[in-house]
Amino acid sequence: MLRYIIIFGLLVLSNSATFLLDNEGWTIVGNKRVELAKHQSYSLGPKMSHYILGTDDLVNVDLKNRDDKNLWYFRSPPIYLVKRPVLMVFTIMSFSGDFSKLNVGAPSVKITGLNNLFFSFDEAVFDGKMTTVNVPFNEKIFQKPFVVEILGDWTRGVETVAIDNVEFYY
Repeated sequence: MLRYIIIFGLLVLSNSATFLLDNEGWTIVGNKRVELAKHQSYSLGPKMSHYILGTDDLVNVDLKNRDDKNLWYFRSPPIYLVKRPVLMVFTIMSFSGDFSKLNVGAPSVKITGLNNLFFSFDEAVFDGKMTTVNVPFNEKIFQKPFVVEILGDWTRGVETVAIDNVEFYY
């Protein structure tokens, strides 16, 4: 994580979703139905104020390995950037859920570009506490537009998760 803090001084913020007034078109996918992410205008500090929220409403546990088969994600509307990003940063936290029993092998971030080109980031560590996640972009799939999906369904049971300040740097 330290290497990203040093690099931030050299990067320029290209675009961000701060959810200041509403959910900015973000949805929840993978639950029983696609729905708008719930906008919350409460402040929990500078990293989590005016955020979006989702709650698990479909737990489909596999009897063999106990992972949830239907995972829900926060999905962005199509994103258009002038330059290809090198880093995405966002804040995530949980309001409920048993984070001692995590789903295994789910990508924490999925990005889909034109022609369904796909990039996934699997290295995020999240224990339910407020965390800032840094996603380096090494792939060149970021043609205009692309869609970001951030995992909300981290546990094998029901959880409520929020995200804020989704930022792209180049």
